Amino acid sequence: MGESYFAVFDIGTTNVKTMIFDEKGNIIGKIMRELPIITPQPEIIEQDAEKLWRVSASTMKDTIEASKISPQNIVAVTICTQRGTVVPVDKDGKPLYNAITWMDTRTSETINKLLNKIRHRLIAMRILWFKDERPDIYNKTFKFETIDAFFYRKLTGNCVSDFANAVYGPFDVKNLKYSDELSEEFRAPIDKLPEIKPAGEIVGEIILEAENLTGLKSGTPVVCGSGDQQCSSVALGLLETNKVKITTGTGTFVDACISKPPFEFYQPLMKLFCLPHALKNFWLIEGVLPTTGAIYRWLRDLLFKDKANLKVGEVEPYKILDAEAEQVPPGSDGLILIPLFSYSMGIFRGLSLKHGRGHLARSILESNGFISRFFLKLMETFGVKTEELSADGGGMKSKLWRRILADITGKKVVVPVNIEDITALGVAVIASTAAKIYGSLKDAVESMVQIHETLEPNPQNLKTYSGIYPEFEKLLLSVVTKLPI
Repeated sequence: MGESYFAVFDIGTTNVKTMIFDEKGNIIGKIMRELPIITPQPEIIEQDAEKLWRVSASTMKDTIEASKISPQNIVAVTICTQRGTVVPVDKDGKPLYNAITWMDTRTSETINKLLNKIRHRLIAMRILWFKDERPDIYNKTFKFETIDAFFYRKLTGNCVSDFANAVYGPFDVKNLKYSDELSEEFRAPIDKLPEIKPAGEIVGEIILEAENLTGLKSGTPVVCGSGDQQCSSVALGLLETNKVKITTGTGTFVDACISKPPFEFYQPLMKLFCLPHALKNFWLIEGVLPTTGAIYRWLRDLLFKDKANLKVGEVEPYKILDAEAEQVPPGSDGLILIPLFSYSMGIFRGLSLKHGRGHLARSILESNGFISRFFLKLMETFGVKTEELSADGGGMKSKLWRRILADITGKKVVVPVNIEDITALGVAVIASTAAKIYGSLKDAVESMVQIHETLEPNPQNLKTYSGIYPEFEKLLLSVVTKLPI
C-alpha cells in the first residue's frame, strides 16, 4: 500500500469535526469547531445550513494544511452526520429556511392529526410543518435535504442521501426504498426528497467550487457515508448478528445488529427503533435515552459553577466527581436515578440526608448501566443475545463509568482507542473499502480499529446490581408509559 488517506466530515449538532485518517486508522489531522444553534423558542432548534457548510469547508481546508499531506493522496472523501435534520432548498440548492434539527419539537395541526403514523419520522414531520405553517416556503422548495444530502451536493453537485437518513421520511425499512404508500400516508412527496444510495457507494467527485473552499482535490471520489450511530456500529464491529454496542455521550444509544427487521421503524410499546445499517443486508435495533451524559454535565455545572473550565494542571470537575463516586459502594447506598430529564420526568428515588455528591454522581453513572440493561432485555425479545458489548462515546473516557457498565449489564465491555472519534473512524472504514484499500469491512475494521481495554464484570458487583435492577425497571416502567413518544 502507498500513502493513501481518507478525509471525513463529521457533522454533529453543536460541532463539526474534519479529520484525516491513514490506512491503519491513525488520525493524521483533526480540527473541531463549535456550531451555533438558533433557539428563539424552547421548541425551536435550528441551524444556518450555509454557515454550517462554510465552517465545515474551511475546517477541512485547515485540517489538510495542518496534516501536511498532499490532497492528491486523499483517495476518498466521506461524511457522517447527525440524523433527521432537514433544510428546504430551491432548484439552485439555496436554503430557503434554516435547517430544522432533529432536536426541534415544533408541531402543527396536520402533524398532530397524523402523529401516530409519523411519530419520529422527522423528515415527514418537517414537510408537514412547512405545508401548514410556511406554505410560501413549501411551494418554493425543490428538495427537502438532510444534512448529508446538503453536503454531498456542495461537494459533488449531486443531491444524494443514505438509508440511515432517508428512513426518517416515507421510507420502507424492510425493502430499503421510498414507499409510495407511505408517501401518501405521510403526505410527503418523494419527488421533493434526495436520491438514496447505500453506504459505501461512490456518489460523485469533488467539484472545482468545493476544491477552492475545502482544499480537497477536484476529481477525488466522494463515498456515501451514513448516520452517526451506523458509522460507530461499523467501527465497533457490528458486522454480524448479535453484536451490540453502547454509545454514551450526551445521551445513550444501544444498538444491536440483526439480519431481518422485526418491525417497521418504531415500536412504540418498547420505545425501540429498527433502522437500516450501513452494512448491506443488516439492520440495527436501537434504543435511545436522550440524556445520560447530559445529566452528569448538569451535576457538574450545578456543583462547580465557577469551575466548569478549570485551567490546565488543576483537577477537572468530572475527575473530582468520578473520584468521589468511586468511594461510594455499588448501588449508591439505596439511591436510584430514573434518567428521564429530557421529558421533565427524572426521579431520584431514596434520596436522604446521608447522601452526598459522590452518591449523586454514582447514581447517574449507574443509571446509564441500568438503562442499557433495560434495552438489552427488550432486545432479547427479538432474539438478540450477546455476552460482549463494544462501548464508545465521551462517557466511556471514564474508567469508573466503563466498570459500572460491565458490572450492571454482566457483559464483557470492549473499548476502542479512539473513544470519541469512533464515528468518524467508522465512516473512514466504509470509505477504505469503497477505495479498494481493503476487500471488506471486516478486513478494514481489523486493520484500522485498535482496542484500548477489555473489562470483565465483577461477579460480586453484578450480584448487587441484579438485586437492585428490578426496582429500577419497576420505577422506569411506571414513568415510561406516560411518555408522549
